[in-house]
Amino acid sequence: MVVDKKSVDAKANYVNKMLNTYIDQSANIAVSSKVSNRSVIGPKTNMGANCTVEYSSIGSNCKIANNVTLINCHIHNQVKIEEGCHLENVIV
Repeated sequence: MVVDKKSVDAKANYVNKMLNTYIDQSANIAVSSKVSNRSVIGPKTNMGANCTVEYSSIGSNCKIANNVTLINCHIHNQVKIEEGCHLENVIV
């Protein structure tokens, strides 16, 4: 997977992490959270502690609370996900 600059915010500055994982440099992700396996985290997104993101894309300006699990999800821009949510195979 490669981030297509034409389909996302052209001003975004994604950094390729391991296993085709892209995280924008302006995203704020807690040290205890894990983002892996072909995931994309958009600009200015905040992710709390103890979160797991796999095979998912998260848009810009999202707020992900503590203890959230996202597996195979697509999260649009400016979405807030409350603490303790476990989402699989959904579009929000």
